[in-house]
Amino acid sequence: TARWDMEEKLYRDTWASQFPINQIRIDSFFKDSKTPSYLINEVKQMELMFRGHLTANFISYQEDRDKEINRSIYNFVDDINFSNKRLGFHQNNRNFQYYYFLDKVNEGVPDSIYPFAAIDTINKYVSIDDINSMIIGGIVKSGLYDESVDHERLFAVYEQNSGKSSDSERIKENYNQIQSLKPGNTAPDFGELLNAEGDTMTIENLKGKNILLTAWGTWCPYCKEELTYIKELLKAYPDKFESVGISLDRDIDKWKSYIEENKWEGIHMIAPERNSTFKKNYLVSGTNVHFLIDKDGVILASKTKPSSDELKKLIAEL
Repeated sequence: TARWDMEEKLYRDTWASQFPINQIRIDSFFKDSKTPSYLINEVKQMELMFRGHLTANFISYQEDRDKEINRSIYNFVDDINFSNKRLGFHQNNRNFQYYYFLDKVNEGVPDSIYPFAAIDTINKYVSIDDINSMIIGGIVKSGLYDESVDHERLFAVYEQNSGKSSDSERIKENYNQIQSLKPGNTAPDFGELLNAEGDTMTIENLKGKNILLTAWGTWCPYCKEELTYIKELLKAYPDKFESVGISLDRDIDKWKSYIEENKWEGIHMIAPERNSTFKKNYLVSGTNVHFLIDKDGVILASKTKPSSDELKKLIAEL
């Protein structure tokens, strides 16, 4: 029941009441079983990691809205075993370590230096090789979007840390993809996707339309906020563009219900597969990603948001 948009006190109170109950449920479930105690403790660790992941997201969401969150909210973290390799696979563990340890990077570090400082921080704190590599890969990919960063140096640092030439080649391919998604380039294929009417669509079906392409999910609070601005743009410029939403949801009924409940007019498709053509070609690893593409299939804006004045201006000029 803990949500990102709660007030801090309510969020803390929710966990204070809910978390002990969840731990008691785990003990109750395994009572009188022959399950080794270390395995039961690992299940409890997973619950801690789940709490950690949600808390990291809560902090990020609140601070994006200029609300300072007291870091004592992480008072449960001392009970997490960050070096347990058996739990290295766990998605909540990986995501929590990503946010939690990057939070330790000095706030005053300039953008041009940030990726290098972040890599040093991760090497200092993250001991599980797979998680260390995953986080550093994410840092490098983000750094490749920033023109103030020395990309050649970043490639070199990544190669030193990954130790695998194949990983470095993947990062360089990623860099080339980032360049290809910049304004002025032709929008790539997104494969055959199921639309809300049950038919399949490709990017060819959208030629001749100016579109605002949005990757989103029903669980994403940022997406819901940006949807407000999408609807405002549609109202202000009804003949200029169409909204095209590509959901990363896996639950089709939930996806369709969300569109109907929020009265989101536009073309809707769904791309639930982890390695879908859409995710690979558009470098979509999460939600709230937007591209403005003109009727000839040329990218006009990437790394943009419907709430930005820049996007509003571009749409007005279509």
